[in-house]
This record gives sequence, C-alpha cells and structure tokens, in this order.
Amino acid sequence: MPPREKLSPLGIFLAVLFAGWSGWAFLLTRYPALNDGTVRAAVRVVLWMGPAWLFVRRQEGPPVLERFGLRHGAGLGALAGLAGFEVLLLATVAQHGGTMPAWRFPTDSATWLNPVLTAPLAEELVFRGLVFRLLRARFGACMAAPASALLFALIHLPYWAMSGEKTGAALAAGLGSVFLLGVFFAALFQWSRSLWAPLVCHWLNNLLMISIPS
Repeated sequence: MPPREKLSPLGIFLAVLFAGWSGWAFLLTRYPALNDGTVRAAVRVVLWMGPAWLFVRRQEGPPVLERFGLRHGAGLGALAGLAGFEVLLLATVAQHGGTMPAWRFPTDSATWLNPVLTAPLAEELVFRGLVFRLLRARFGACMAAPASALLFALIHLPYWAMSGEKTGAALAAGLGSVFLLGVFFAALFQWSRSLWAPLVCHWLNNLLMISIPS
C-alpha cells in the first residue's frame, strides 16, 4: 500500500476521534454521574478501539492484529515494555528525592478497568499502532514520533480544559509530560517492532501513577 494514500483517511479518522472525544469530555463535565470507570471504559471501546479496528480493516485489510503490531513479538515486546517501565520508575524515584514512595493499589474494579487497563490499550492502538505507524511509513520514525506524541498529548486537552482539572502552568506541564511519554512509547514500539512494548510500559506506568501519593 502506498503510505501517501493513507494520510487523508487518517486525517478524517483523527478529526472524528477528536470531535467525539471532545463531545464526551463536555458531557462528563456537565453530568458527573457519567464519570464512572465502567462507563468511561465502554466509551473508549466505542470511540477509540472499535473505529481504529474498522479503520485498519477497511484501509489496510487483515490481519488486523498484525497491522497493529500485536500478533508477533509479544515476548520481546513485553520485555522491552518492562525495561521501559524501569526507566520511568527510576524517573519517579528521582522526583521523590531518591526514595520510592509506597504503592497503594486501587481496590475498585472501575479504576482497574478504565485508567489502568482500557485507557492504555485504546491509546496505544490509536497513537502508536495506527498514527505513529502510518506517519512513520510516510515521513520516517524521527518525524512520526514527535508528531504522534503531539496528537497524543492534545487528546488529553479537552477534558483537562473543560473540567478545570489542570489550568495554567499545570496544564502546560501535563501536556508536556504526556508528549514526552508519547515519544518514549513510540521509541519502544520502533525498537521492538511490537505494540506490546509500549502497551506493557503504559499499563504499568498508569498503575504507578494511580498507586503512589500525588
């Protein structure tokens, strides 16, 4: 498939995703009852994973799992993901003055389902398994990594901005942090050639962020 032919459909896909996700963020800020982990996980399936799967199947054809980078290299990918998480863990320890804070694992199923499991899966499928991969085919990894990471950061903006969860310097810092993570996850994918690498690292990083004191 000529990579150039995939950019226009990809742009449409991303425009629809951002519009749908912004609409969902608006609903979350207006109707707090929707802010449930199970509901949010289901919405990710509907707005992210389902459309991404259909996009790849329609634009590139089967096998879809292989296109995403999930069919082969699971072992090496998982090891690369663990190695990547060690880097993030060391950075966390450094931020806490060289001491590892105590972990407090979430006890409710909704937290495990949404921010720990479903969110990383949806984000890796879209921004590494789809966006980074197609941009890499057209522009090369050095340009695709920051471009996909920027989009990955911006998808977090609607809810943060509408809810007021992050404002001013905190918003800029949050977006910058997510951008750097996006570049790092893309590098793991590029090195291992398996989506399992950024996926495992992303899963563990989200669990870490939820489990340690803020």
